[in-house]
Amino acid sequence: MTKTRLVGIFIACLILSFGLFGCSNNPSDNEASGNNPEPTVEDVFAAYADGNETAAEETLASLGIGEDDYSLYRTIGLARNITPDNKRDDAIKGFEHSLRLACSSQADKQVLIEHFEELANAAKIASDEEPLHFESIYKNLADLAEEHDLNDVLQNAIPNGDEMIAEIEETRGAESDARVEASTANVVWSDNIEEKLLEQEIYCSAPEKRILDANYKSLYPDYVYIDSVQNNSGKAIRDIVICVAAWDENGMPVRIHSPYSYSEENLYLVEIPDANVQPGEAWVNTTQGGWNIAETCTYKIAQLKACVARCTFIDGTEWINPVADEWSRICGNNPL
Repeated sequence: MTKTRLVGIFIACLILSFGLFGCSNNPSDNEASGNNPEPTVEDVFAAYADGNETAAEETLASLGIGEDDYSLYRTIGLARNITPDNKRDDAIKGFEHSLRLACSSQADKQVLIEHFEELANAAKIASDEEPLHFESIYKNLADLAEEHDLNDVLQNAIPNGDEMIAEIEETRGAESDARVEASTANVVWSDNIEEKLLEQEIYCSAPEKRILDANYKSLYPDYVYIDSVQNNSGKAIRDIVICVAAWDENGMPVRIHSPYSYSEENLYLVEIPDANVQPGEAWVNTTQGGWNIAETCTYKIAQLKACVARCTFIDGTEWINPVADEWSRICGNNPL
């Protein structure tokens, strides 16, 4: 056998050995050798779009992305879930909620900027289905576009966006005016006023005085408890102010105020900040808490009544109860 032939056989054996032992096509061998593809943010978006938040957040954690940024990535994933074939109200509502949280967060919004066109296209699809959610979506995107010079992108996706928002606001304003007019027309508010309050677009449940301790009122003060506030206004509510009046066991009006203030009026204004109540939904007192009553007046109180005095909407506008003054005049100064 010639030397050249021996060298050729040796090289062939080396090639065969490399093929058998060095380049296994078995997936398990690749996994064992650490050849799995590294997770990416695209995997995160896909998981959120599929509704798999656990997988998305595990991947974000593995990428070293903090929890404060999760809403940014969730927003993009949910935007991808809104397509011409998937325009369900729950999908649009989820996108709106996530976008609102992302835009209000203190996190760096660079990832939203990089995917702004996707967000704008999702908003366009939402505009054909749900005016209420579209308004919030569009306004958040418009603020983002203004801040980062992306107005052209938003304009390309939704050319008539500003006109649509103006029309939504005009329609809502007309509907609200009509409801207020209908609720106050030809009504003598001193007759059955509590029943009439329930016909308004925003109203609260009947208040209660709850007692924590029968003896140590300074340490464990009694409090005003209100179970819920209903929002039928057509707009999302941010903050709520409620007026509470009190009477003694003989039905005579008595003063009511917190332990930290003193009021000469027989009315107690209590606040619910950041109530965040969507239209058609209710704020519910899930904590079972309330507003403390001063020890000096709680012993006299036997009965309470309440009226929503005003609300601030998410867009910054206010609803002033058109009968709050009349209610206060009747309930704040008259016996039952």
